[in-house]
Amino acid sequence: SVSPLVGEPAVSFASTVVGGEGADEGDRIELEALRGRVVVLDFWASWCPPCRASVPALEAFSHAHPEVVVLGVNVESNRRASFVREAHRELGASYPTVHDTDGSLQTAYRITALPTLLVVDTTGEVRDAHVGAVDRAWLEEHAGSN
Repeated sequence: SVSPLVGEPAVSFASTVVGGEGADEGDRIELEALRGRVVVLDFWASWCPPCRASVPALEAFSHAHPEVVVLGVNVESNRRASFVREAHRELGASYPTVHDTDGSLQTAYRITALPTLLVVDTTGEVRDAHVGAVDRAWLEEHAGSN
């Protein structure tokens, strides 16, 4: 596996949503509150070409599978929330993204390469992981509910 967390409980967190369709400034998202749904965590940065290349697949997947939560996790702790929000919008992503301002999520999830995608199952366990640009076929196979 590409992540030592596969088969382990996902690290619980609550974070402020900084971008995404319908996101209002200050909206909070809690991983624990999403229990019962599959969650795809996409650790990304605006300067990362494979991260940027993954957005169309993530966007299409999120629209095709509204029952799955696709959540971006931006790891650019040196950037302002407004920069992350604008980068997310410019990439054409409408799914929500949070900003890991202090690197705690990146550390807790042991992210060493970007992008890294983690699939959290309905019980809150990390079911799968993918490092590098992701395509729709991988998402369908590993995170799709059909």
